[in-house]
Amino acid sequence: MAAPYRPYVLSEVKHEADDVRSFVFTPADGQPVPPFKAGQFFMLRITDVPGLKPPMRSYSAARAYTPDKLRFGIKLHGNFTHALFEKKQGDKIEISGPYGFFTLAENNAPIVLLAAGIGVTPLMCMAEELTQKKDSRQTHMFYSNRELTDAAFMDLLAEFAGKNPNLRLASTLTCEVPPKGWEGECGRITTQMLRLHGVDFELSHFYFCGPKAFNDAMQAMLEGEGVAKERIHKEAW
Repeated sequence: MAAPYRPYVLSEVKHEADDVRSFVFTPADGQPVPPFKAGQFFMLRITDVPGLKPPMRSYSAARAYTPDKLRFGIKLHGNFTHALFEKKQGDKIEISGPYGFFTLAENNAPIVLLAAGIGVTPLMCMAEELTQKKDSRQTHMFYSNRELTDAAFMDLLAEFAGKNPNLRLASTLTCEVPPKGWEGECGRITTQMLRLHGVDFELSHFYFCGPKAFNDAMQAMLEGEGVAKERIHKEAW
């Protein structure tokens, strides 16, 4: 059964990267945010823009659960996001959820998070949840962008890695010429890159999210390495 829509107030907007903003919403009815697991998504609905089609879109929570607010990282793309980017602090929208089963497995296996572009949001939420819970599982996170200006939430991810001794973060750029001073990886996420950072293909659970081409490439890479299907978890939009 679908969760009912509730009114939320836009309490904060922050520029994160080219065409990417973070949006923070607080419940307008004074009741707590419904509990959710990292990786789940919510439906956002705008009802005061005549002719908006579609009037709703789904977005993964970008930050771990807190009872007083919901936080999303959203890239400008399409009619709905243009309407959302026009909203000001204090404006209201409606939100329903949580939904989805793209959540961390409840076992002791190592975790590998593979993100591209704005697909980082559910995986960033997972990284924060693992950090908050002081989860002892060894976790690798790989974050791919074309340009450094595309890479949102880099400081926040580094903060999680700094607090969590079990979280190792690797960022990579796929542009032909990386910016001066870039100390991360270059090129697409590959088997070789993962092995270089010590990823265990035989035991790890893999979670990935990004554009279709990225998801297809990660699926093919993992299947090519013989990763069992029950250890492959993906989110598409």
